[in-house]
Amino acid sequence: MSSPRQERALSRTSTAAGLFQLLWNEVGDLVGSAATAALLQRALKHASAKQPELAARVLRGEGGDYACMLPASWHDPERRDAVEQLRHLVRDGLHPLFRELTGPVIARRLAQTPELVEAGLAGETNA
Repeated sequence: MSSPRQERALSRTSTAAGLFQLLWNEVGDLVGSAATAALLQRALKHASAKQPELAARVLRGEGGDYACMLPASWHDPERRDAVEQLRHLVRDGLHPLFRELTGPVIARRLAQTPELVEAGLAGETNA
């Protein structure tokens, strides 16, 4: 369930897709796009057991660039459930991988991005 603070932040952030792109950019700046894509693919595989709509998401690499086919609902600013899906993906799939691979490094970086913090996507910084 979202807190009132998260809901206020989400009203300033248009979509789950926008938050996803911000997350991708921050992680990609630290570990590169290939590693970010690999981490996300692993997290999507794990998350699709609980969120079947994520099973069909595909990451493609084209000349060093990657694209992810996001669920259509993630592009709709009225779909708060889409942001909740993203939260679950990040919390249950990505943050454990981040901690395992980099300790607190990625969490600290994400904690410096107000939009991610306010949307509940930054994770814990005390690893």
